[in-house]
Amino acid sequence: MLSVIEGPALLKLEDNVSTDDIIPGGADALPYWSNVPELSRFAFSNVDESFYQRALSTKEDIFLIAGNSLGHGSSREHASITLRYLGVRCVIAKSVAGLYRKNLIDHGILILTFCNPSDFDAFSKDDQLQFYDLSSCTGGNKMLELRNVTKGIKIWLENDLSQEEIEIIKFGGRINYIKGLLRRSLEDMGSF
Repeated sequence: MLSVIEGPALLKLEDNVSTDDIIPGGADALPYWSNVPELSRFAFSNVDESFYQRALSTKEDIFLIAGNSLGHGSSREHASITLRYLGVRCVIAKSVAGLYRKNLIDHGILILTFCNPSDFDAFSKDDQLQFYDLSSCTGGNKMLELRNVTKGIKIWLENDLSQEEIEIIKFGGRINYIKGLLRRSLEDMGSF
């Protein structure tokens, strides 16, 4: 049975948003580097000061829409950890920087890209989005249909995730995925 992932596009980001734009370093944020709830207050603070409060008040899955080269710059994990903490479930972008892509997956955030990059222009901040989850990507199907409920349009997204990356996301991140593998191994050995 397919489940629906639905929620608002809480931010629409242009091209070249760095990890420093996502979670800034500096004297204000660094004291909270090991305190994810407190550090998350700084997420996108230089882009949209209302993001943190809006994310906390959103009870649905949160989407981010982005242009090219999302997450370039340093490989700081905090740029994905804080988003996961705030409820970001899916990033839809023209392209995502390699290390940031890995960090998003490791923290259980789904990454999809626009099949047609010009579809980026059809989205606005706070549009309500909806699609069926990755269980619809079977038999080599790498395309997902995204509905922009607010504007009444449908577009196609590309899923370039490996089967292992999909499993990591379904488990909610790499740590939970590894725990699941270990649990299954122990069960297979008869320890449970």
